[in-house]
Amino acid sequence: MESSFPVMCCRFNPSRTEIFYASSACGNIFACTTNTYEFSRFIVEPKNEINTIDVNITGEHLVSAGKDAAIRLYDIETTKMISNYRKNAADVLEDKVNKYHRMRVFAVRFHHGQENVFISGGWDDTVRIWDTRASLGSVRVIKGPHICGDAIDARDSRILTGSWVVSGSLQLWDMTSGKLIETVSPQNRPTTLDGEFLYTVQFFDGDPYGDTVLCGGSGTSAVEVISLRDKKVMGSFHVNKAIVALDSNRSAIVFGGMESVIRLADYS
Repeated sequence: MESSFPVMCCRFNPSRTEIFYASSACGNIFACTTNTYEFSRFIVEPKNEINTIDVNITGEHLVSAGKDAAIRLYDIETTKMISNYRKNAADVLEDKVNKYHRMRVFAVRFHHGQENVFISGGWDDTVRIWDTRASLGSVRVIKGPHICGDAIDARDSRILTGSWVVSGSLQLWDMTSGKLIETVSPQNRPTTLDGEFLYTVQFFDGDPYGDTVLCGGSGTSAVEVISLRDKKVMGSFHVNKAIVALDSNRSAIVFGGMESVIRLADYS
């Protein structure tokens, strides 16, 4: 390309696994194919930095978010924008303003079991729950989590968040009520002056019961495998610099960040 910008997020299409999408700080979303190794501009958002994207379970919709605090929903087949969820400068009513993000958004995640529901979070210390069938903003808001990376996940009726804060960073929320279930503070985590400061969290794919989660950031010097039931770090993989991305497939865990290396680990 004529210029180079960081790639901020990648997501496979669940219904067409040979295709994945990559968003960039240059305001482009690219469609990439694993069988032909080709890519093309899929969607352009002028003057935006697209920090995060996700695709719903049917592969029909893509959602994006980034610097301008707007949440955009696209039809993947036509690439046309379906909805643009953003605060209107003319809105002065508190209930309208509170239905949208006010600052940069760093995470969006479709629910794994509900094709119309997705969750977002960012710098404005809110996590928002959206329904693509509702056009007038978020349907529920959770106040508190300071999201600075790919640090939201959902399993059944629970939302997992990782905040970029010194302590109490890993939390579980009830998606129906928006209330805090618990702040997860592992009993056996070594004490450190560096704090926690999470950039990325997710439910571990190798645990079908949703009891095990993964997290990484800039404070713990590790990718941690944490049991929600036992409140313990069950395993950890040491790193030298901040972790900003991770994923899991069955017992395999892949992660990377500020080091120029991608690590593949196994936890079984």
